[in-house]
Amino acid sequence: MNFTVMDDSKNGARRIGRKRSGAWMRGCLLSAAVLGAMSTLAPTAFADGFSVEVREVEKSAAHIVVPLRGSMVIETTESGVKAQVVESSIVKLESIGPKQYLVTGAGYGLTQIIFTSESGERKIVDVQVELDVRLLNEKLRDLDPQVRVS
Repeated sequence: MNFTVMDDSKNGARRIGRKRSGAWMRGCLLSAAVLGAMSTLAPTAFADGFSVEVREVEKSAAHIVVPLRGSMVIETTESGVKAQVVESSIVKLESIGPKQYLVTGAGYGLTQIIFTSESGERKIVDVQVELDVRLLNEKLRDLDPQVRVS
């Protein structure tokens, strides 16, 4: 199952974060080492035979940036694909055709859309919703044509 993101804007993903201290990084490495050692253990079995196994989520095939209150169309190659949003307060998803979905930014943040084909194959799309800086820059230039915005 393949999909296409149709968008005519030139939004790019941005790294947002802050620099971390060496002590913080050492703490993260220690935590990762402990979790790594624990993950090599067999699944936890309980007295009644119930067990829990943790699996990693596959890497995302695509990352899209949607402006807040803006929309994009995602098109799949197959009809009958089910789509589910992980965090519905960030993205609203609407089926607009047998192979098309309208993705609308409802709140700031990062979420995923999980597409499942009729055969059970899954694809995950990361969706980042952020302020449309291009629109803000246009509004600032409308207010003062001499303003320098970068």
